[in-house]
Parts: sequence; structure tokens; C-alpha cells
Amino acid sequence: MSRPANGNGNGNGNVYAITKLPSRKSASEEKEAMNCKSCRKRKVRWLPNVQLTAPSAALQPKVWVQQPYAVPRKRGPKTELLEDLLRRIGHLEKRLEDGKGSGEEDKTSDELAQAEANGHTAALVTPPSATASHPTREEPGLKHEEENVIMDQELPELAPTPISVDMDANYVPHLVDVYFTRVNKKPHSYIHEKTFRGRIHDGSVPQHLLNAICATSIRYTLPPTGKTLAECAERFASLARNQVDADEPSVDNLLTLILLSDVYFALGHGKKSFMQLGSAIRMALALELHRELPPNSPATPVEREVRRRCFWTCYLMDRFAVCGSNRPPLISDCTIKLRLPCSESHFRSGKPSEESLFSEDGFGQQFGSMPLSRNTNAMLVEIVRILGKTVLYIQQGGVKGDSHFPWHSSSNLSMIRNELKVWAGYFENKAQEKASFPSGSEATVFYLSKAVYHLIHCLMYRTFLPIDIKEINGTGTQQAWQQEATSMCLQHAKALTDLAYQAANTPSIEWPAFMSYCLTSAATVHLHGTQYTGHSLSEGSRESLLRVIKFLIRMRRQWAIINHQVRKLNLLTRTERPLLT
Repeated sequence: MSRPANGNGNGNGNVYAITKLPSRKSASEEKEAMNCKSCRKRKVRWLPNVQLTAPSAALQPKVWVQQPYAVPRKRGPKTELLEDLLRRIGHLEKRLEDGKGSGEEDKTSDELAQAEANGHTAALVTPPSATASHPTREEPGLKHEEENVIMDQELPELAPTPISVDMDANYVPHLVDVYFTRVNKKPHSYIHEKTFRGRIHDGSVPQHLLNAICATSIRYTLPPTGKTLAECAERFASLARNQVDADEPSVDNLLTLILLSDVYFALGHGKKSFMQLGSAIRMALALELHRELPPNSPATPVEREVRRRCFWTCYLMDRFAVCGSNRPPLISDCTIKLRLPCSESHFRSGKPSEESLFSEDGFGQQFGSMPLSRNTNAMLVEIVRILGKTVLYIQQGGVKGDSHFPWHSSSNLSMIRNELKVWAGYFENKAQEKASFPSGSEATVFYLSKAVYHLIHCLMYRTFLPIDIKEINGTGTQQAWQQEATSMCLQHAKALTDLAYQAANTPSIEWPAFMSYCLTSAATVHLHGTQYTGHSLSEGSRESLLRVIKFLIRMRRQWAIINHQVRKLNLLTRTERPLLT
């Protein structure tokens, strides 16, 4: 099946090499179609149309019409080349199926190298190694082999290594213990420990959920030999993401998506985290977790409480995710017909109590005061609800979007302040009842609720901070109210900074990533306070700013996403000084 070489006859042995092809014309020039000898005979001809000539008018000029002919099809590869290629592919597939080991692979590569030397591989699009790496492909001609080669080169980086099983048989149970010790209830608690451990013993826990838990808790352990914590967490997360079925709503799949959102945020992948959170929220709504199960449902009390806590976790994360942006929340308060979460002691004992239903107007507006049975989890939901209203108020323009002046009793800002007063009054009573409470198991929820309370004040009044403190000197209504707003904003920013350092002395505290946003917002207020020189409001602002930066640097060991906030804060510090000097 050999043919003489094309053209120059230099005897280079390349039988099918094409060296005399003309250079391709540019796109601006008109292409010359069907220019070979056989095609020129089949080009469009001009022939007289006899039928259009009237028989009685012999002297009339003939009508010449265009007679198109069939356009020739492009030529494909030679038949003998395809047959040779198919024979070799079949031979390689047969040898790979036999599984003769590395010796056979070396022998195959030698044969392919010899075939290239004989000139039998010039018509191939990809090297033979790409074909051999896909032995089960039934129709190789229908797929682009060049793209497959690129994918094969990227697979070693993307594919997670099965360290969860092959590394140590006791490694996964150890990571599960770490999860319930350092991650669970800080602040989210949506997995019942006793039930979950029983499912692990029975082998009924999906593998993707175990991998997601390992990805979350491995950041609090020592890395394996030759690996970093970020690499291990990334591989566990990639494995869980590939295994979970995001199109099938179930509680286990929802738990995996929530954990993946948390893991990706810790690794610094903000976009991945937000997209995973969106999938989790949609799955929660698909499961109708925002509504109570009917009384005749066969679900146990623990299962009902797990459903509630899964939804409230999505609710909290949804409100946290939209802070500082113009994105609307995915969950609307008016659609929630669900009971608030019970206390941790009742949930841990397996006998959860039924709390009151959630109200979009708040319990302070509905009953005049919050019920005395309110636990810390319910109080966190309540203060985050107020945070959502505050963020919506800011997104709508703040004072510009309000129908009244901010000091008017009917303004939206005044309504938010009234709800904050009711919440703060009950919170102080709760703290006095349990003086040793901050060192308990719910310490993270306790401190986070207080931090959100201070954050709301910083967000509400930050827009009223003057560039120069002399701007608010005066006795008018606006100046007096702005003086009060400036004072309260600086006070709550300092209180938030002190709260973070107070919680740092509590061993059971594990701050969530949202605390970094709280501290960054407080730091922006401290930046204004440092410029109010010679005024009592500026006392301690510079020290508080330095403490916030140090605290954020320490937090980014667990949350890589905080690096972005530290950089932005340093940029604000450098750019604000020239503006104010």
C-alpha cells in the first residue's frame, strides 16, 4: 500500500508527508472553489434553456440560464489508512484488556515508535498514547482526541486522592470526632451526634457526607506527611462535590452542600462558596424545610428538629452572605412558617422541645416583649432577622430611600432601633441569669449574637459619620441627632472589638468567618475615629484599629478568605490619610 512520495523526491522516507500544499489564503481574499481538473469540468455552465424558447419565434434571442451542477464533496482520508488505524487500535485495545502489566506497555510504545519511523502515523491527529489511554471508547472517530489529551494532562491536579480510606482506617473516625468537638454548634448545629454516630456504625451514612465532614474538620488537625491542610481539605471537598447529587433533594445532600460552602469559604474560594450556598438554599426550599411538617407525618421529633436546624443554618448563611453587597437574600421572611430551633441541651438529649413559630415582624412587635423561654439559638435567629432588615434598608438607599427623617419615630431606622432595644433588653436579662454561660457549649452562639447586635449599629450609623468633626457642631435637630449617631457608632465599634478579645480568652470559642466582616466593619469606623483629633470621640480608636488588624491576621489561619479583608483594610488605611490631611 505504499505510494511514491509527494513532490521533491528527496528520499526522506515520509510516505504520506504533504510538503507542496499552497499556503492558506487570508480571509480577505475570495476563496477559489473547485479548482482541480476534475472539478473544473463540473463547474457551473451557461447553457441555453430550450424550453424557454418559443417555437413560433425562431428569430427571437435565446434565453440563457444558469445550469448548476452538483458540488463535489470534500475528500476524506485514504481507505487503507483508516483500515490500518482501526487494526492498530483494535490490537492495542486487545492487549490492554489482557492486562499484561508494564512490560506490555513498554512493548506497545516500542511498536508505536517503530510505526512512526515507517511513516504510518502521519495521518493521525493525536499521538497513540492518547488513543491507548481511552481503551473503552467505542467510536473514536466521533470525538476530538486533542481535547482528550488536554483533559488527561489536567486530571492529576483535579482528581482527589483517596486519602480518607487508604491513609489510615482510624483517620475518618478521628476527623468525625474533631468535627463534633470543634465545628459543631459553632455556631451552626444541624447534625444530631448520637444519631449520626449510629448511622456510621450501621454504614448508612453517604460517602459524600463523610468526605464533606472530613474536609471541614481537617483544618483543625495536623496534616498528613507530605501534605498541607489546604491540600487535604481541597481533595476531600472535591471528592464530596463529585459524589453528591445536587439534583436530588434530600437532607443528606443538603448537609453536604452546606458543609462544602463552608469549606470553600475557608479555603478562600468565595465564588464557589456562594454558588454552593445557593444550591443548598434551593434544595432546602425544594424539601419545604421552611414549613412545618404536618402533625400526621411519621417523622420523629429528632428528624423534625434536624429539618428545622438545616433550614435555619441556610437562613443565617444567606443573611451573612449578602452583607456588604447589593445582592438580595434568597429567603424571604414572609415565606417562613417554621418553628425556631430549640436549645442545645434538649436537642442533644434527643427530646427537642417545640419553640414558637417565626414571625417576620419580630416577637418584640408582636407581643411587646420576647418570650422568657427564648434560647440562644432562637435569639441568634432573631438578631440575624434584624440584620437582614438593616442590610435591606442600606441597599434601598438608607436615608434617601426612607419616607421620614432618621430621627422621626415612623422612619424605618427608628423601627429597627426599637427592635434592637427589645432584643438587647432580653439578652441582658439572659446573661444575668447565667453568669457562667459564656464558657458553656453555646458560647460561640452567645458571643456571635452580641457581635451581630453591635454590627447592626455600626452599619446603621456609619453613613452619618462626618469627615470633619466640626461639621456636626451646632444646636439644630440634625446636628444633635448626628452627634448622637456618631457617638453611638464609635461606642459600638469599640464594644465589638472588646468583645472579640474577651471571647478569645474562652477556650470553647471558635469564631465563624462572619466575625471577620463584623470586625472589618468596626475597623472602618475606627478609621474615622482616628481623624477626630482633639475630641473625646477619638479616644482609643487607633488602638482599637490595631487590635482589629491583629485579630484578623490571626483568624486567617483558619479562614483564607480573610486575606482579602485584610488587604482592603490596609488599602483604606493608606488612602484615607492623604484625603484627611
